[in-house]
Amino acid sequence: MRRFLLREICALRRIELFNLNKALAMTPLKRARLSHKWTLADVSARLAALGDRFDSGNLSRVERGTQRASAALAEKLVQVFDGELTEIHILYPERFAGADDVAA
Repeated sequence: MRRFLLREICALRRIELFNLNKALAMTPLKRARLSHKWTLADVSARLAALGDRFDSGNLSRVERGTQRASAALAEKLVQVFDGELTEIHILYPERFAGADDVAA
């Protein structure tokens, strides 16, 4: 029984560490989106309302940092998030890795 409990505690700690590392790896854009409880489709719809058509697949790549946002997209995203983010947060997310504060 004791050995089983120790295994369970170790498994839970690994999950906690995994979730912590995952949260620290989030870009400011993703942290802002999740704080609003918006989906990628929600952000895409808000961008469309501002006149910029950007699908959720491309937005996901920008959010993960595998694709760079254009300056125009960064400007629109700042508008979508009402200034909670800056263009620098979106264009250079690696500068804010692990930062808790989103707003500059």
